[in-house]
Amino acid sequence: MHQISSAVVSVIGLAVAGAALAHEPPTMGWNIHIDAKRHIAGDLDAVAHHYCKGGLPGGVTACQLYDSDEENARLIGVEFIIGADAYATLPETEQALWHYHKEEIDEVDPVLPEMTEEEAAEFVKSIEETYGKIFLIWDSPQDELPVGQPQAYDIADNAKR
Repeated sequence: MHQISSAVVSVIGLAVAGAALAHEPPTMGWNIHIDAKRHIAGDLDAVAHHYCKGGLPGGVTACQLYDSDEENARLIGVEFIIGADAYATLPETEQALWHYHKEEIDEVDPVLPEMTEEEAAEFVKSIEETYGKIFLIWDSPQDELPVGQPQAYDIADNAKR
């Protein structure tokens, strides 16, 4: 009897595991790659490598920010992107934490390495009327370890430095 119970439990376990793998995990779909300057505090020329995923609840696009494109790149921050309609619903104190991409694009010199020049131009045009909010979690140019306080990062303020 014990052998049958173990076999049934094993089959049920495999079925549950198979069902769990039957859908894509949240790590899938980070397929928009944007390289942009002025996202790393203290180094205006450093490039933040964005890997973005759109279509999240509320029309949000989320981007993971890395300090390089290398296999061992450090996750240094996160950027959330919303449309103008969503931005307009935010209170002024919250709006102050967001940057307008139409004003930012020329400052950050974006490159979309996996897109043709035409695709990149179309994509950049499509995000002009959006807003971004950045949280830095690792000051990569200065620290070997992720120390310090995470912070909301103001690109416009950094551009003035």
